[in-house]
Amino acid sequence: LVRMGVRSSTIVDHDLLDTPSNIRRMQGATSSDLRATAPPPKVDVVGRHLDQIGLGASVRRITGDVRLERVFRELLDADVVICATDTHGSRAVLNDLASTYMLPVIDVGVQAGARMGELAALVAEVCVLTPVTPCLWCRRRISAEVIRAENLPPEQRDRLVREGYLVGGAGAP
Repeated sequence: LVRMGVRSSTIVDHDLLDTPSNIRRMQGATSSDLRATAPPPKVDVVGRHLDQIGLGASVRRITGDVRLERVFRELLDADVVICATDTHGSRAVLNDLASTYMLPVIDVGVQAGARMGELAALVAEVCVLTPVTPCLWCRRRISAEVIRAENLPPEQRDRLVREGYLVGGAGAP
């Protein structure tokens, strides 16, 4: 977006760049980020990269989860929100942004499938959410059961997984 001429953007993520897989997946990430004394926030890594491009775009960084009110409120002044989160709970919050606050949300999802340890499929889906288009609930792209599992305390979620009551890696990246 910055290369396309967007002059002002806000990036939001609560996560830190703390695993080698982040280097492959994050634009601007370097191996020196992994060697830092403290893992840097992902928003700082991407923001640094966008600043270094040198196009003069303003990049605001918010380290936080969109499910927190203080973070959610920061999005209300946006012209459009691009959702690339990987939890059903955060996608449900952004879904509400479109239907309740009439703020267009572009939801981008990628599903990877593996067979015998090898990548076998990679499917991307883009949904434009507005007050007059089907929401993620209507499209069956988010699930209340998955949201419940994501929000369980980790020890309770782990116990339910061991007992066979939860499947599908709820709460896992």
